[in-house]
Amino acid sequence: RPAAQAVKLPPKPAAKDAEKKAAQSPPPRILTSNKSDGPGAETTKTQGTADDHVAEAPLPVYPKGALDARLEGKVTLAVTVGPEGKVQAVVVKQSSGHAVLDKAAKRALEQGWVFKPGMKKGKPAPGKVEVTIEFTDGKVKRG
Repeated sequence: RPAAQAVKLPPKPAAKDAEKKAAQSPPPRILTSNKSDGPGAETTKTQGTADDHVAEAPLPVYPKGALDARLEGKVTLAVTVGPEGKVQAVVVKQSSGHAVLDKAAKRALEQGWVFKPGMKKGKPAPGKVEVTIEFTDGKVKRG
């Protein structure tokens, strides 16, 4: 019986796609983590993007009225995340120019998004992150 030979397999396509995505990804955003919520709260900064910290992120539904009117835009939201990773507050930082799109994006984050909690001294900590949602060509995507 012949001895078994090691066969070198080509890399998986997913690995190549991940490398391409990493090379094309935008520069990291600064995330902040607050020590307390009171006056004079200490803030620490951590490198990362919203994608690094999202556990669950259902996209908003493109509102039918906005689709029919062919409204498009990009909304940037400032999100306050609790130490358990749940969204505590969402504020429109940069409007899409259409209240209906801003509201749809805000509602999706408030109702369905969960983040991986930030860590401070080995313990989960509250923090803030920016999320951009883009409504274009009848599609919704994270920007």
